[in-house]
Amino acid sequence: MMVNKLPPEQVARSWFQKNAVILDTETTGVGQQAEMCELAIIDLAGNILFSGLIKPFRKIPLDAIRVHGIKNEDVAYLPSLDVYDEALTKILDGRLCISYNSEFDSRIMDQSFNAAGLLAPNCHYACAMKLFAEWRGEWDTNNAHWAWWKLGEALNYVGGHFLGQSHRALSDCFATLDVIKGIANNIHADSEDVLFKDAAHLVINEQRVSVSMIQRHFKIGYNRASRIVEALEKEDIISPMGLNGARNVLVK
Repeated sequence: MMVNKLPPEQVARSWFQKNAVILDTETTGVGQQAEMCELAIIDLAGNILFSGLIKPFRKIPLDAIRVHGIKNEDVAYLPSLDVYDEALTKILDGRLCISYNSEFDSRIMDQSFNAAGLLAPNCHYACAMKLFAEWRGEWDTNNAHWAWWKLGEALNYVGGHFLGQSHRALSDCFATLDVIKGIANNIHADSEDVLFKDAAHLVINEQRVSVSMIQRHFKIGYNRASRIVEALEKEDIISPMGLNGARNVLVK
C-alpha cells in the first residue's frame, strides 16, 4: 500500500508553498498515440498561466469529441504545440505540476511533445486524485489501493462546482484547485458520513472508542475514521479526548 509520509491535509497545504501549478489536458484519446488538443495551467492562487486549444498532429476521433466536445474544425487553423514550446517551458520547467490523474496527464504531455519532435518541459508531477483518495479513505479491496473517484465526485464531496463545462481543461483545473483546498482545509460537504450511524451503534454496544477501532472495524483510512470520531464527539456520543488520550462513551 503506497501512502504519503505526511497526512493528506499537510501534503495539500505544502503544495501551496511550493510554487506549484495545476495542469489539465483534453486529448485525442487515451492510448499511446494520443495527444492533447487543449491545455490549461493555473497556479494555486487561481491565476491562469496558459489556456487554449492546440492543433494535434492526428485527427480527433469521434469518441474523444463526445467526451470534451472539441471538434477537428475547432483546431484546424490553430497553432500546433511547437509554437507554444518556449512559453510552456518557461511556465513549467522545474515546477511541481499537479493533475487530477497525473499518470495520464504526464504521459499525454510526453506523447504530445514527442509527436512535435520536442522535449517535454522538465517538471515533476503530483496526483490530486490519489491524494483525494487517501484523504477520503475508502479502500478498494479488489485493486488494493484507496478507491479512486472521478473529478466531479471529488468536487461534490468538498462542496465545489464546475466553473463551466466539465471535461474542458480550464474548468477541470479550477475544479482540481477546489478539491486541493478542500483537502488542505479538511472540508467536505457531507454533513454526515454514511458510516456515522453504524459507528455510533458500534461504540455504544462496545462502550469503548478509538480512531484505530473505527478504522479496523470498517476497513477505512485513518483520516476518515478520525472525522467520524470527531462527529461522534460533536453529537455528544463520546467525550473529548482526555489527558491520557482516551475517550469515554457517554451514551449507555
